[in-house]
Amino acid sequence: MVESPDGNKPKPGYLESILKHELKLKPNHLIGRFRLIEYHPLIDSSNVSCNDWNKITRDIIANAHRYKSFIIIHGTDTMAYTASALSYSLQHLNKLVVMTGSQIPLQQLKTDGVDNLLASLIFATHFYNKLHEVVVVFADQIMRGNRCKKISSNKLNAFACPNFPNLGAFGYARLPVLNASASTFAHSHIGIKPHFYDPSVEVLVTTITPGCNFKTMEQMAANPNVRGIILQTYGIGDGPILNPSFIQFLTALNEHNIVIVNISQCIEGFIDMNDYETGKLMQKYNVISGHDMTMEAAYCKLWYLASDKEMTSAQIRTTFTQSLCGEISNVPTIVDVNPA
Repeated sequence: MVESPDGNKPKPGYLESILKHELKLKPNHLIGRFRLIEYHPLIDSSNVSCNDWNKITRDIIANAHRYKSFIIIHGTDTMAYTASALSYSLQHLNKLVVMTGSQIPLQQLKTDGVDNLLASLIFATHFYNKLHEVVVVFADQIMRGNRCKKISSNKLNAFACPNFPNLGAFGYARLPVLNASASTFAHSHIGIKPHFYDPSVEVLVTTITPGCNFKTMEQMAANPNVRGIILQTYGIGDGPILNPSFIQFLTALNEHNIVIVNISQCIEGFIDMNDYETGKLMQKYNVISGHDMTMEAAYCKLWYLASDKEMTSAQIRTTFTQSLCGEISNVPTIVDVNPA
């Protein structure tokens, strides 16, 4: 990003010039050979769509035999969405994919972008054979891509994993330290065939609030392209079951064969629909638990599964509750109960 009369915006070639300058000033023996590829046109990450996820997926798959690892420079606004989306579309790749960016544009004197990029280059150079997944490297933290979310619009440590330990971190040492327990997971053997995101498929995200109009939501769900909906509920997954329009809304979703996923509005914690009457009743309307997934991971996962036209709604419901690439814990973890 560089300054312009219209505000900060991407500038072709600027990243390459800054990176060359920085590598001339500093010892770079910890960084392996790399090739920089720049998309045209460059876009602000707030303009990202599933077509961009598909393009990145295709390009990485097409070049997987040429490179040991990949780094994606991405705006922070939708980085958690893209990291989650790519974790599903690249789950069969068996390569390390690193995502990074900056809170402060590269052109500014005190940018965090250079440190984040150099850390990503070091990590991609030395850990390509240890991790084969999509990760986010930001503010010296190494996070699983489908577990992190942007938690601050202003702080430099803008990303965190609310329900999962970080995979590792950079410190004083030349190389980062990995969290051995967090950085190990079994890839899914569910047998989902690789595919792309279908731009014609729609997944809605609805936040339940006191007094919200469920009839308006019901009208939106009548769109035949809608195959799924994320319900952002209260606490551990509760909804206003005494509101007749809410029950009618759930009934209409089932009539349209729309998959309903329950995600908490809380940043931390997990869904437990067996605890209160409100949650148990929602299960009767085929509302499935998103457990401890972030909203971004749940949204992209539902869209990815719904993009497979051969999968029925029942199959999507069953598959959604299983971990594909470490995005979900079906039981509470130490992160859920640790007061620190």
